[in-house]
Amino acid sequence: MQGLYYLVYILLGIAVEASHYRGGSFTWKPVSPQVPNQNPVPISFTQRHAWRRGSYFCDQSTINSGGTVGGGSVCCIGSQCGALGCPLSTAVPCTDFSVSQDMSAGQLSSILNLSPNIMIALSFTGGAWISLQTGGGNWAVTTQIRYYNLTNIFFL
Repeated sequence: MQGLYYLVYILLGIAVEASHYRGGSFTWKPVSPQVPNQNPVPISFTQRHAWRRGSYFCDQSTINSGGTVGGGSVCCIGSQCGALGCPLSTAVPCTDFSVSQDMSAGQLSSILNLSPNIMIALSFTGGAWISLQTGGGNWAVTTQIRYYNLTNIFFL
C-alpha cells in the first residue's frame, strides 16, 4: 500500500505545473536630467507585472482599497551595485484585472537614488512563466541602467 502512495505523490508532482506569472515590464528615467552633477542621481523606476488571478486575486474592491498583487524582488546585478542589493518589492498596487483571462495586473513607480556614472542591471526572475502546453519555464524581466553625467559637452 505504501508503494501506491508514492506513485500518487509522483503523479501529482508531474501533473501540478505552476504558471502564475504572465509578464511584466520596467521603464526608468532620470527625475531631473537638466540638473548637472547630481550625487546621488534620482531615477524614476516604473514596474508593471501581470499574474494569474487565481494566484493573486484582484477585483474592483482590491483596486479601490489599494491592495497589491504579486511578490518577489527586483535585484541589482553587476559589479557597480554596491549595497543596492534587492531594493524593490514586486508586490504592486492592483490597477486592472480580467476574469475571462484569469489575470491580475499592477503598476508601481519608485525613486531609486543611484551613484552618478553607473552601469547596472535590475532584474526580477522566477520559474513559473505562463505556458501554452506545459507549466514552468524560467523567466527574467531585466533592464539596464547606464547613467553618465555629460557636462561640458556641446551638441551641434
